[in-house]
Amino acid sequence: PDPRHKGNIFKIFMRLATKHFREKRQIQYYADKLCISTTYLSRVVKEISGNTVGEHLAHLTFNEACTLLADSDKTVGEIAYLLSFNDPPAFTYRNITRRIQEATPIGHIPLFYLLFSLPKQQKTAFLSLKKS
Repeated sequence: PDPRHKGNIFKIFMRLATKHFREKRQIQYYADKLCISTTYLSRVVKEISGNTVGEHLAHLTFNEACTLLADSDKTVGEIAYLLSFNDPPAFTYRNITRRIQEATPIGHIPLFYLLFSLPKQQKTAFLSLKKS
């Protein structure tokens, strides 16, 4: 197939993923939306980006979790609900990092842990120091 076709599939996948990752993290959902097989979607995404569909979805989820932990007064349980984790106790540092450690640069893991465990005022103070 034409390389532009694969590029278009990847762009559409990323648009869909960015819009729906909070509720949909199954490859079948995205393959169905694109009217292609999961195998073909996996192959195209890996070929174009070097990352798997799961890694892209994990990155989006990880970044959203970090943003919500850092910039909101929401509890971990509320964030778990917003990110469609059916079992908020499963939304823990250990479980999240275990799922995404290969998809996320290791340097981000300590920051995520810090943000996950600090109260709101300390998160804000830490982030203001980090920016300067």
